[in-house]
Amino acid sequence: MINLETVMDENLRMWMENVFNIAYLIVICRLVIIMTWRCSYIAPKDRTAVELITWAFALLALGDTGHVGIRVTAYA
Repeated sequence: MINLETVMDENLRMWMENVFNIAYLIVICRLVIIMTWRCSYIAPKDRTAVELITWAFALLALGDTGHVGIRVTAYA
């Protein structure tokens, strides 16, 4: 098994992790925004479920912004 610590230097690993973390946060936040915008297109009987799923994604984004954002800031 290949140990990534020996293959990849610390600086490259830091940059790859930062790029991934920032891209992840952008994708999750965009999903929440798009889900909120498109909620009006959902049938009224299904709107409650869609709103709950949107809230779940919003809370995921909020929680991940805390610990992933802190990692990005620590590397900066």
